[in-house]
Amino acid sequence: MMERIAAQGELGPAGVASERAVSRIIHGAALAGSALLDGMLDSQISPGTDLPRQVASLPYDALDCLLTTFHELRGERESEMFPGATHLVLTRGAAEPLLGRAAHEHLPEGPLPLDTSRSASWLENIEELERDGWRVLGVAWQPLEDMPPALDSDMERDLCLLALLGIQETEHQSPATERSIARRIALQVLFELDCTGHGAQTVTDARLFAQNATRKQARYVRILVNLVRRHRAILDEILRHYAIDWPPEQLATVDRNILRMAILEFAIARSAPVAVVINEAIELARLFSGDESFDFINGVLGAIADEDLETEALSSRSRILRDYRASMLEQEEPGALAEVREAVLENGESPVK
Repeated sequence: MMERIAAQGELGPAGVASERAVSRIIHGAALAGSALLDGMLDSQISPGTDLPRQVASLPYDALDCLLTTFHELRGERESEMFPGATHLVLTRGAAEPLLGRAAHEHLPEGPLPLDTSRSASWLENIEELERDGWRVLGVAWQPLEDMPPALDSDMERDLCLLALLGIQETEHQSPATERSIARRIALQVLFELDCTGHGAQTVTDARLFAQNATRKQARYVRILVNLVRRHRAILDEILRHYAIDWPPEQLATVDRNILRMAILEFAIARSAPVAVVINEAIELARLFSGDESFDFINGVLGAIADEDLETEALSSRSRILRDYRASMLEQEEPGALAEVREAVLENGESPVK
């Protein structure tokens, strides 16, 4: 569980609503029995009855480092407060932008007004997504004090679930190789970066720490994340030509990033065998996305994999793929893609020859 205090500007002493929220967060994390929490809090603040206020008054950078590592914590208090939401993230920012983004991505009719009927509709939508393996990613507490007077305690609880949505790994996972685990972590990092304004290094470090990643996994995660971010425009243009009915901006965030990673690995960097990358992408979709994503992702990647870029009689789509690959290779620093191949070997795979 990654928790962060939201404020309209610089973080300061918590107000009534946010203090109550922080209190619940801290006690919920404590119920989860986290040695990590104990160790980090001991170095930052002093125990006492004003613990929530102390946490809320931490500078943003300190809070960022302190509380971004709790993604996987669970506690009875959280499930009592937010039925069905086992993972909660408190994100810096005002309520309206957070809710607006959720509305833009999942509820096209718009974010406001948030009357009781509207709130119930949003909550129902989010609970349905949670049953499919999603988790709540963003919550803003402090701005609730500025919301309309009609905001009651039930509505406040609902608002906590009406924000950005994230992905949650399933409880029961099949054994995974070093490389598979690295790809899962990279996907989680890329997803969070797409949905929030968090810094890439902060998110990557937090994910690697939370997952107890090995040195090999960490190296591959950083390479994948950096390359996908640097060449996102090219990867999305390739997607645009192979998923004509679903342009990148209309794809679910998790599916878009699964496809970006896979295209980078086998079609651009050629760092891993096609069949391996496609199977990995389908497994990521099974863990993090909906049932309908499997066939879609398999179809898009299969179409790209079928392209023979060495033949003289290239189709228009093949030429586009070839040209985009050449463009990316020209932009990339010498040795960067070779580093991908080395990292693949290090993680137990054979790169494309």
